[in-house]
Amino acid sequence: MMTNTLEHRNPRFLCISLSDGSTLREMPLHHEVGGEPPGAGVEILEADDPLRLMLEQVSSLRLYCDNLSDASAFYIAHPDEWEELRTEFEAWSFGREHALPEWVSDAIVFAEVPNSGVYYLYSTGNDKGCIFEYSGDGDELIKVSGSLDEFLTYICTPCDDLIADIQTYTRFSDGSSDTQWLPQKYLHD
Repeated sequence: MMTNTLEHRNPRFLCISLSDGSTLREMPLHHEVGGEPPGAGVEILEADDPLRLMLEQVSSLRLYCDNLSDASAFYIAHPDEWEELRTEFEAWSFGREHALPEWVSDAIVFAEVPNSGVYYLYSTGNDKGCIFEYSGDGDELIKVSGSLDEFLTYICTPCDDLIADIQTYTRFSDGSSDTQWLPQKYLHD
């Protein structure tokens, strides 16, 4: 499923203007696939771990990137960036550690919704391989998938539920005004 989405020609969102709530505009998109080797960071995972196997093929992945700004809907970070993501996650959750389960300290903060305070944790203990979403806005930790494959299928399948999730945190730009554009529908050739 991931490959099909990445191979779409001319991907774009049909967006609505947040300033007037009625103007529609197609916003061109792209996806960025990292090809650098995953480096030593991935060695904390077992050789047959699904996250390690994925990162050995695609070392990072940025999906639904706005062509006119730095906005994107999801970013699976290169293992060299995991420590930085962990630091950002801890800054959002500072003072709330008592509300988070103990296993969070051993989980890998491997992905995010850029510029949103939303982080994705890959469980390495109980619920091994499950993906949890942490939202700094609601101070919540929610299990979003039972496996990496399930998570990848979801974020790479542009459906109504995914677009609703993208609308929550990601805004797009027309490159010529301060208007923010909210995705309504995914299109491609």
